[in-house]
Amino acid sequence: MDNTVKLAFFTNFDNHHQIPLADELYRIYGNRYVFVTREEIPKEFRKRGYHNYERPYILRMETSKENVKRALQILSDAEFVLFGDAPLEWIRPRIRAGKPVLFYNERWFKTGWRRYMRRSFWKNLLLSHFPSRWRPTYMLAASAYMRHDCSKIFAYPNKVYRWGYFPAVERLDLEQVIQDKALYPLKLVWCGTMTPLKHPELPLLLMSKLGVDDVNAHLCMIGQGPLLEGMKRLAFKLNVESRVEFIQDIPNEEVKSIFRQSHIFLFTSDWMEGWGCVLNEAMASGCAVVASHEIGSVPFLIRHKVNGLIFKSRHLQSLYEQVNYLVKHRDKLDCMARQAYRTMQEEWSPHAAAHSLVRLICHLEDPRQPLPLDGPCSEAPSFTPSSFYRSLI
Repeated sequence: MDNTVKLAFFTNFDNHHQIPLADELYRIYGNRYVFVTREEIPKEFRKRGYHNYERPYILRMETSKENVKRALQILSDAEFVLFGDAPLEWIRPRIRAGKPVLFYNERWFKTGWRRYMRRSFWKNLLLSHFPSRWRPTYMLAASAYMRHDCSKIFAYPNKVYRWGYFPAVERLDLEQVIQDKALYPLKLVWCGTMTPLKHPELPLLLMSKLGVDDVNAHLCMIGQGPLLEGMKRLAFKLNVESRVEFIQDIPNEEVKSIFRQSHIFLFTSDWMEGWGCVLNEAMASGCAVVASHEIGSVPFLIRHKVNGLIFKSRHLQSLYEQVNYLVKHRDKLDCMARQAYRTMQEEWSPHAAAHSLVRLICHLEDPRQPLPLDGPCSEAPSFTPSSFYRSLI
């Protein structure tokens, strides 16, 4: 029996966004799959419900020197390495040796300009990613805008593939979920850390505009952060506090329960949102979605006017127009909720992603094997947020 590791995934720590996919890969590869962590879960994440998982395929570097030694040997010897959140210097010997590497990244150019003034940023980028032009290294893009970022340093020509995060997708009696929601007034939900990049002010301003139209709507805002108290003051100033509920510190299962009771999920982040797993979870809960075009997951997951609506990022009037369309067309709202759920079940579930990754690996071993035509591991398009939005209008 061949005991060589077929696929090793290196990341910082295990979490509920990664384990469902890891479980599926273990079902496929068995003991030839290894999931390597390198650090303890930070305290702030543990407060949010993150915890370690007991799985036979997990190798924890943080627990012993022996595990560190074993992990680095696997990094050298595995047939394929999926390299996520780990020091880039670890992977360079493998790249120089010409062994296959699948990088797993969000956008590089999504933060403030000061980062790009650092010599270390460009050194890491060029030493680790520019050799992709002639080495068997590939990019699994956890952002629809990653291929354009790669082109800026002439990296990964025709070697960027759709990817993302794959939280569990539960089986729902979707028709019952939709029927239950028909019994009560329109419920909007927003979920995230209340920081400037998430733009929590937009849902409150939207509620004010809907109030002018006499729309009977309720907004649930889930999350906490430095802007929380300011958002409560803004709700009072806009005279919408009676129609807005602020919720903090609830487990992920309760968040998804609220999604299942809500008609529309508002995703208002700007271009600094690399992916945004909350979009997966809202779509998988049977929500119709109205999302900002700059968010990294949006062009991959949402087909405008089919399984969701896309608004111009940071633009209140655009957000209002998309939500107002659903207010006036409840049949379209229900249809998009159904399509959103099907997208998660059939195309972007952990099961679908695992099998798509296996197809990609088969293609890299033998180019005569076809790639997926759509969804995870299909070839990623190249566009900027602005060119993507122009394609919608």
